[in-house]
Amino acid sequence: MASRLQTNHARQVELILQQMDSLPTLSAIVVRLLEVTADEQSDARDVIELVSADPALAGKVLRLCRCVNGGRARQITTIDRVVTMVGFDAVRSAALSVQVFELFDGVKSPGGEVRSEQPVFDREMFWRHSVAVGVAAEWLALKTAGAGKVSSGEAYICGLLHDLGVLALHVIMPRSFDRVCELAESHGLSLDHACNQVLGVDSRVAGKRLGNHWQLPRRLVDVMWLHGQPMQALRGLPHRNLIALVSLADVLVRQRYITPIGHTPRGEDLLAMCEPLGLGRDDVEQVASRLHNEVAQRAAALGLTEEPTTDSLLRSISRANQVLGHITTAMSRQALAGERRAEVLDAIAQFHEVAQAGSIERVLAGIVSSGRHILPNAQLGIVYQAAAGEPWEVLRFADDGRLLSRKLLSPPSTARPLCEIAVADGCVLRCAELAPWLESSLLEGANPADIQAITLAGGSAGAALLYDQPIAPPYTPGQFSVLHRTWEAAIEAAAHYAATETLAEQLAQANRTLADTRDSAARAQAMAALGELAAGAAHEMNNPLAVISGRSQLLVERLQDPELRSAAQQIVQRSHDLSDMITALRDVAEPAEPKPQLVDLHVVLREIVTEFSPRNDGASQIKLVVEEGVGQVLVDPDHLAKAVRELVRNAFEASSGVQIEVRVQIDPLDDRLKVQVTDNGPGLSDDALAHAFAPFFSDKPAGRQPGLGLARVKRLVEANRGRITLKNGPTGGAVATIWLPGGRAAVSSQRGAA
Repeated sequence: MASRLQTNHARQVELILQQMDSLPTLSAIVVRLLEVTADEQSDARDVIELVSADPALAGKVLRLCRCVNGGRARQITTIDRVVTMVGFDAVRSAALSVQVFELFDGVKSPGGEVRSEQPVFDREMFWRHSVAVGVAAEWLALKTAGAGKVSSGEAYICGLLHDLGVLALHVIMPRSFDRVCELAESHGLSLDHACNQVLGVDSRVAGKRLGNHWQLPRRLVDVMWLHGQPMQALRGLPHRNLIALVSLADVLVRQRYITPIGHTPRGEDLLAMCEPLGLGRDDVEQVASRLHNEVAQRAAALGLTEEPTTDSLLRSISRANQVLGHITTAMSRQALAGERRAEVLDAIAQFHEVAQAGSIERVLAGIVSSGRHILPNAQLGIVYQAAAGEPWEVLRFADDGRLLSRKLLSPPSTARPLCEIAVADGCVLRCAELAPWLESSLLEGANPADIQAITLAGGSAGAALLYDQPIAPPYTPGQFSVLHRTWEAAIEAAAHYAATETLAEQLAQANRTLADTRDSAARAQAMAALGELAAGAAHEMNNPLAVISGRSQLLVERLQDPELRSAAQQIVQRSHDLSDMITALRDVAEPAEPKPQLVDLHVVLREIVTEFSPRNDGASQIKLVVEEGVGQVLVDPDHLAKAVRELVRNAFEASSGVQIEVRVQIDPLDDRLKVQVTDNGPGLSDDALAHAFAPFFSDKPAGRQPGLGLARVKRLVEANRGRITLKNGPTGGAVATIWLPGGRAAVSSQRGAA
């Protein structure tokens, strides 16, 4: 939306500037005169012949040149004497002044705008202002010296034509430019600021376009374009002193109120502008003292209405009083607007006090709270839609921001998204215009015909503040645009925050999944290598171990010496231990395929308890608890028995006098089988908790355990699509929990299949 508006604005500006090219061009004589006076090889005869070729132009040039140089040329009657006495620059300036002055007389708007019978823009006053700036620039140039010396003739023509863009805009769009002048005058704005607001282009850009169209010298075009710029902004331009001098002259003339409507002084510091040019207060005052008299003579020479100096002074005084009146009115208007802005700022402050970044609910509460500043007696509610296709939420809040009620509404398939309604249909709508399908009970006790909505668009989210009373004075729907934009920005920020939170959660989950996948891949690769190692070890070591074990058993039977017999018995035992370790290693690397069947867990686990019963003494005990309702379950009894046996063995080995409980139950939430082995031993160290399931890890002294028990348990559980967790209990000891899918659901499935 914003980009489309910018494109349309740029197109409008270009159309305005293109109309500059349809304005009349300078005569061939003046164009040639500019070329000749710019050529260092030309002489006075070339200039005399050019100007003399047009008797009407020659007469006007003579009349204008008689006013130059303090009256020294008043007796000149021929062009050759003019060129000899006042020089190329003065003749060129006079010819160009006459041509431009006459050029715009009677020109109609290329766009078809008709000039008002009583135009606001006073063309004659514009020319008097232009002549005054030309004269002031000419006289100030005579006071420059050294490296900053400026040609007085060039300064005059540049001062005369510096505001030509203003006249061009008036010719192209007379009625529109009248509105520009009224806006600048009534609101105390600069003319260019008002031009940009109404037309989208200022007079300086228009002047540059016209100067290029006429192929004027670069220095003159830059004056028309850059006058008014501070001296430091012109650094690098070889003719920046000329531009600064015309800017100084323009300010001097405006401060003497020789100005048309909308072209008032802006409080510039004359002395600060003089300093870079080597001028002082006396120089400015000398020029100002003779300005009205000289302007009257030059204006008459150009064909403007003759006006005595006293009348000119009275006009300036009247103009100053008029500007003062406009300033007073504007200040009163600004004071009232300031009061309204203060109340809007209070509403914004209230909004920020209630709303909290990141929470759409708090933002909506803040909108309702701050809305009470402009709707103090109304019942308020708010409608919100997170995105197109989402339901509409109707929310009501208490004065302190507490949510009173929330109602979800499902829009029909033909309903437009709330954000589009807000953008397309403006700020304030009747509820029936907002969405005719909405329920009549949006605001309790309110007449549906009285409900209105301030619509808000925040990106893909949309909202509407509902109210049932007129907006309180001094507000009107258009006077709280700052508050309205604040609300919209907060809604958009909250919607973006919510979307960012969702994306962050999704990203975190994806990262966790990726990490888990990498860990699984690494474990699978490690287990594959371990499986190959175990398979190779089993193949290469089982036969020698069988021979060692068999021969050792024969020695046990035949040896009579007790010491030798004990040594042979140890060989047999260690051979079995090594064989068991190879078997466990293969279970860790490649556990056997599960063979689930319906079994009674009480029977399976009772065998393990019985197996470890000989270890029970007065201090150590093991207890089996099978909760009611477990019954038969579908599991691989061999895998489960191996896993539980290993967990019980670890618990017994943790410490003497340990109390162990094996508890079996069905999880009521998802029917998973839960087998938990708990002990009251010393618990697990942080290192053991982190690496307990890693192959060959053991927290016991070296040589006590090979470190494959828990790794084997984990692989057996995972082979049965389950998982195992290991943690320390809240009051000490270790808690190992096996979760297996199945439970009652598996039993039902098995029975149905049978």
